[in-house]
Amino acid sequence: MKDAAAVWKFPAPASFGADGTFMVLMPAGSVPVSCQQQRGDLMIWAMVAPKEPQRGHRFRIVMTGEEFPQEHLGKFLATVQLPNGIVAHLFYLGER
Repeated sequence: MKDAAAVWKFPAPASFGADGTFMVLMPAGSVPVSCQQQRGDLMIWAMVAPKEPQRGHRFRIVMTGEEFPQEHLGKFLATVQLPNGIVAHLFYLGER
């Protein structure tokens, strides 16, 4: 990250790929730091350099008890209890 930094909030999409992956646009070089449910929506907070161009950042959501390929898991970010009672685990797969 260059110059000034800030913490921004990004909504996760309402639906994910069949493998639980999804993309969120954030400034280049962003570092996801947390994920929580806020007013029923899944939100991701990241440290960003506001002036950097937008890039796609990939994430994977895995539900408790779900099997997944460990070699493609990414960095653990958070465990979140969703409004429907399901517990999900979010992993950061990196910038694209």
